[in-house]
Amino acid sequence: MAKNERYIKDLILGLPAETVEPIIRKFLEDNQFYPSEWHGDVCWMTDLFNVKGYHFFTYSYEGTTLHLEAWLRNGKEGEMGLTGFAAATSKAPYLQKINQLSQQLIQLLPADSPYRDQARTENKTEEKLLGKTRFIAYTALIGIMCFFVLYYITIRPNHIIEYLAISIAMLGLFSMFSKLRK
Repeated sequence: MAKNERYIKDLILGLPAETVEPIIRKFLEDNQFYPSEWHGDVCWMTDLFNVKGYHFFTYSYEGTTLHLEAWLRNGKEGEMGLTGFAAATSKAPYLQKINQLSQQLIQLLPADSPYRDQARTENKTEEKLLGKTRFIAYTALIGIMCFFVLYYITIRPNHIIEYLAISIAMLGLFSMFSKLRK
């Protein structure tokens, strides 16, 4: 299976491995990752992020660069990266956790480090992209729900129970939207 579907991030930190490793281990432990294997590669896996599916993570720290790879399982054998519109509600919480890990590592860099500003800029760009992806996904969901409401109003004008059920479903979507925005 091709790895080009994975979210890949390289952070130049210039920190000793003894500083970076404990933070990554804590990230893995806090998010209940456990050792696993995916297509013959050793990696970490969890299903913690309150959405259906398995989340995979692998990393290496060589020299001054931290290499991260994260992906979701897509079907039995496929991989899905953490950006893009498809399955945005599944990707967003995981990508947010990855960005929090990156930010935590960036905070360890000395104020005069040449890598600090570059890493912060990359993280801010990814946060903006994540926000746009969420906005598009939820706008589409709300649009679909509005379509169904209008459909029922025009096709079945005397079915108040169905309107009520649809309204409750829309409130559920808005609730989900507000929780994921935080």
